[in-house]
Amino acid sequence: MTRARIAPAPAAGLAMAALVAAVVAVLMPAPADARNPRKELRKVWEAGSAGGGNWAVVVRPLGETDDDAAFEAEATLRLLPASTAKLFTAWTAAHVLPQDTTFATGWVCDCQRRAGSASLDGIFALFGGGAPGLFSRARGDSLDPDPAPGVSALDSLARMVRDWGVDSLVGEIRVENSLYRADSLGAGWQWDDLDEWYAAPVTALALDDNTEERQAGQRAAVHSPGSYAVARFREALGRAGVAFREVRGGARPGCDAPKSDTARFGELRWPPLRNVYHPMLARSQNLRAEMLLRDLGEARRRSASARSGLDVVGNALAAIGLGVPADVRLVDGSGLSRLNLATADALARVLTDAWTRARDGEQGMQALLDGLARPGQRGTLIRRFTADPWSALPAGWLRAKTGSMDGVDALAAIVQPDSERAYVVISLRNRFPETHSDAREWEERLIRVLVEE
Repeated sequence: MTRARIAPAPAAGLAMAALVAAVVAVLMPAPADARNPRKELRKVWEAGSAGGGNWAVVVRPLGETDDDAAFEAEATLRLLPASTAKLFTAWTAAHVLPQDTTFATGWVCDCQRRAGSASLDGIFALFGGGAPGLFSRARGDSLDPDPAPGVSALDSLARMVRDWGVDSLVGEIRVENSLYRADSLGAGWQWDDLDEWYAAPVTALALDDNTEERQAGQRAAVHSPGSYAVARFREALGRAGVAFREVRGGARPGCDAPKSDTARFGELRWPPLRNVYHPMLARSQNLRAEMLLRDLGEARRRSASARSGLDVVGNALAAIGLGVPADVRLVDGSGLSRLNLATADALARVLTDAWTRARDGEQGMQALLDGLARPGQRGTLIRRFTADPWSALPAGWLRAKTGSMDGVDALAAIVQPDSERAYVVISLRNRFPETHSDAREWEERLIRVLVEE
């Protein structure tokens, strides 16, 4: 028996054609001009989250950039920020301190001149005013962009002694360090970090970042910064041609502050605030961040403590709508503590505010952004984002603060792949199972979506 072939109705045929077209549209790659960066970013986030841990991501367009790449995931989840927490300290400094701010370092004496001689007898006191980045002698490989006189602070002070017509000192040299209020270590710092250069004690007079070379090319924390400063100053006096003979207790009672103008040998005002950001952000120098936090407390609360500095930071963050501890909970200024928490949204708001104000000409925020790490330059990005496809991008296309500790990898960046587009990109990964290099590959995948044409 022959079956009759039944032709489909026109409407059914159209429905079938539409279904086939939809399937083809899903399976076939979209044309280049139909890219959907937001979907691509979500795919990266989903793939990077599949292995476990927590990954918070924020990508926000800046300025007039189209929002087709805007993407957020877990943006309000509080996570360990590691060293990206330095952005809160640096941003607050740029927000509240005058940009001509400098920091005092000097020395005074309670002493008397021997009759008819160029010798002084007494108690000599070095004092520190919270200056980040003082070195015990000039260094040819200065880590600071504008080295003099900061890299030779003690040599400068010793020359001031000589310029007073003094060629010898007899007595005792001490360090007056009362500006900072006792909290020489950050809350929650781990005991097994305290020998390392990145966990050096925080003092108002900090020479060589309170570190010393223990082995070739390796630095460790100095546990007695006052004794270290005295030893280095005696060396500087010798280089200046000033002899020193120690007499414990000196010739007269000691002093903690100058008794008169004539008792003050001299003072350096160093560094300018703009010079603090690069070592603190690009090289992630913890001590300088902790000093700046206490300097904020002194400038705004007349109390150079971490607690006062954190209060200043919290009040400044509230000005851009961030709550403490709802969005940010900080216990130190550097991010070294594992008690800090922050959201990706909070970091994005701070960087967005800095970028907007820098664009509008605020010098403090411009200096802050200039202090961020850049690919191939000295800092935490020196070996990152330097090969293809990154090498073809314009200079300064990426500026970032990185952060890492066990189980934590973070990036807070401004990405400007061309003159038409700019983005703030935040990535906070906590409790991830992979290596740091694998974690950073996910950061690079996010940014690769933004720089592709």
